[in-house]
Amino acid sequence: MDNIISFFKDWNFIVEYLKKDSFFKLNSIYAICLAVAFLLFFQFTKHNPILAVIIPFSNDPYDAVGSIGVIIAGLLSVLAFIRTFRKVLVERLKIIIARTQFSVVAAIFVTLMVDSIAMIRHIPMWFDQPGAEELLALMVGIFILAMVMSFAIRYSVREIRLEKASWKKFLIISVIVIVVLAIYPEFIIQSIMGELFTLLVGILLFLFLISALPEAFIPFNIESLDSTNTRLHQMNIQKELVIIVLLGIGIGITLLIGEWSGQSAPAPEHRIMLASIFIGVSLVSLLIAYYLLRKPLALFNY
Repeated sequence: MDNIISFFKDWNFIVEYLKKDSFFKLNSIYAICLAVAFLLFFQFTKHNPILAVIIPFSNDPYDAVGSIGVIIAGLLSVLAFIRTFRKVLVERLKIIIARTQFSVVAAIFVTLMVDSIAMIRHIPMWFDQPGAEELLALMVGIFILAMVMSFAIRYSVREIRLEKASWKKFLIISVIVIVVLAIYPEFIIQSIMGELFTLLVGILLFLFLISALPEAFIPFNIESLDSTNTRLHQMNIQKELVIIVLLGIGIGITLLIGEWSGQSAPAPEHRIMLASIFIGVSLVSLLIAYYLLRKPLALFNY
């Protein structure tokens, strides 16, 4: 009996805790769930026997966008969760959290946009094929989940006076991305150097596009300082870089293990090269993401 009473007391504590800035806390939980759903969407479309043969975005540069999108969405959803549940939510931190949460949504929007470009370029590959309706349903479903999240994020900052939004930078980058992907010579990936170059192109297009979205969606000068808006402490830049490097190496090794477990391991003479590619790409991707997102998301501020 005492255990039951204790359980409900603990549950009541959780409910009362969520009431304090509840939208930010609930949105952070939603962001993690959305990142997981995005990962499942990405993996299912690539490995389902029916969908795998009709999706035109399983090769780079389109696949590179989805891969880095899943990684960035996962990392930022965890970051948003940690920030929400460990801090007193002053106005500036609320904006930073909302932007971090929205970056998960942005990763999905950008990936779906790139996937749609691939589908337009290769209509005969999927149109009127077995699994086409399921593929479209999955894309629409994940898009709706992301849209719901974006509305919830804007509602959470409804009481904060935002600045005038400017979508010019995002629109310019979007046009560049669409043009590049629409005319990109896909045969380049037939060589190792061409594949690496294409992989880098996909990663850069994704990161430049996603970096322009948070500030446009939630316009606010997070560097401003007044009596009600305290500045957060910032980690030493050398420590930040060390963390990014270690994280990049860790992700690269994890992806490498996943690749080798999903198929037979490569010949010994190819293992070093493959390991270098996986770890190098992961490291470079995170360094670029760090550079582009460091300011709009106030990375490593605490």
